[in-house]
Amino acid sequence: MAIPKIIHYIQFDGQMNPKKAQKIEKCIQTWKEKLKGYQLVKWDQTNFDLMAHPYTNGCMQINRWDLIENYVKAYALENQGGIFLDNEMIVLENFDDLLNFHMFFGFEHNNHITNAIVGAEPNSDFFQVFLRHLDELVESREGIQLDYEGYLSGLLKEKYHVLFNNQEQLLEDNIKVYASKVFINPSIDSKTIWVKAENCKGAPNSFTNQMDQKKRMKIHTRQQAELYRKKQENKVSFL
Repeated sequence: MAIPKIIHYIQFDGQMNPKKAQKIEKCIQTWKEKLKGYQLVKWDQTNFDLMAHPYTNGCMQINRWDLIENYVKAYALENQGGIFLDNEMIVLENFDDLLNFHMFFGFEHNNHITNAIVGAEPNSDFFQVFLRHLDELVESREGIQLDYEGYLSGLLKEKYHVLFNNQEQLLEDNIKVYASKVFINPSIDSKTIWVKAENCKGAPNSFTNQMDQKKRMKIHTRQQAELYRKKQENKVSFL
């Protein structure tokens, strides 16, 4: 079995401002350009019944769409397999070499695994456990709050003994973990770059932050990503 050529993304929030919507549209365009032959599956209220799952039903009652998205991405990967991409990811390279793993993850930094990109074969025990845990939180009245990235990292450590060192690792059951330079931050090794405001320089929506988002959005190749990295490194060295 292999990870199928399916890209899952989520858009439940119908109140998105036009500027962000335009940014996401540009990101998705890079997927279409770089990922020829991949099926794009958009998850929203038309193909996911929020009332049918205790966790998403509970999240909806308190208007926590961010938590709903965490459940849906696990649901999509468990049922169909494929690759989940955050809407604010630009793609630089094809994903074909990622498909031979049972699952793959990436570091956001040393301490935890990112939720911006995850790949898995269908019917994964990992995500079955994940979904069951979320629904049981509601049924046991423990509440629906959950640190998704923290739980994801904890489950990988408990089941597969991942080391939190931001280094590439091949775990048991053919599970691959990549350093942050592959999926999150610009480098010569970049396959994707996360251009979400919270992952860019400066406080979100500050002038510095907006300028860094624009710089990252202009990156189209690994060579440009490496040039960005070197410029940032030189600025830090100068300071």
